Amino acid sequence: FPSHDTDIWVDVKKVRKYPYKFNSASEYDIFKDDIKLQLNDYGIPNSDVRVQGSSLRRVSPDDVDIAIIIDASQMQDLRNKLLVRARKDYGTASDKYDKYVKILDEMIVKGRINNRQFGKLNNKSFMQELYDRGTIPPPNISIIIKNGKFDYGPYLKF
Repeated sequence: FPSHDTDIWVDVKKVRKYPYKFNSASEYDIFKDDIKLQLNDYGIPNSDVRVQGSSLRRVSPDDVDIAIIIDASQMQDLRNKLLVRARKDYGTASDKYDKYVKILDEMIVKGRINNRQFGKLNNKSFMQELYDRGTIPPPNISIIIKNGKFDYGPYLKF
């Protein structure tokens, strides 16, 4: 096994071609297909999806971090989609909806939206749906604004 973060990244990028936490490239391909399909179902952009984090730098990572990279110019459209879903989830005259909007806007300003803000589909959160589909390993997914402070590699593009 590689012994240093840089050696591990080189091994993932050039030799394995899939992150640690997966047993094979085909297992990783199934994972990628599951994630992209679900992003599509939830109306989340899926044209630039990347693995980042410990599964690229450690042989035994705790999880798999997924970054959905979007341009700042896409943010208003995405925010509008998420608010439509939140209106269905909470109604507009509720403290829960107001809290959702406040948290979403704070995340947008910071440049990262976590999956808890993706809303519900068929009465299930994004993560509940992944668990129900049997997506393994369950990832940590966030939307990252390109060139923002959370946009840092290394990355392995889907």
